[in-house]
Amino acid sequence: MVRLPHAVVACMDSPGRRLLLDVLSEHGLACKVFSTVKEAREFLARHRPAVIFSDAHLTDGTFRDLLEAMARKKASAPLVVLSETADTREYLAAMQAGAFDFAAYPLHRKEVEWIVSNAVRPALAAAG
Repeated sequence: MVRLPHAVVACMDSPGRRLLLDVLSEHGLACKVFSTVKEAREFLARHRPAVIFSDAHLTDGTFRDLLEAMARKKASAPLVVLSETADTREYLAAMQAGAFDFAAYPLHRKEVEWIVSNAVRPALAAAG
């Protein structure tokens, strides 16, 4: 049985989450959904996802906590920050912190498809 690469989705927005899950599944990724940083960190301690989508702010932390968890593990995965605003300062702060990309709600299918395609291409190629 072939194991699909994982995608982590740490977000609270239901419409955005549904779109992400649809696009990630279409790209052959097994989706793991979390609503808190703690849950996502516990998963990241045991697994290496192909991509991570995280709300900028969750109830118990931020996307930076997930970047730090990956750094402590000496692992990397492209992390896409999801935000309620399309604020340039927030975008720049996310990119400076090490995010792969940034998307503002409401998410649009074409944008998500482009991000996923670019973010997971190396992981999917390695999985064969």
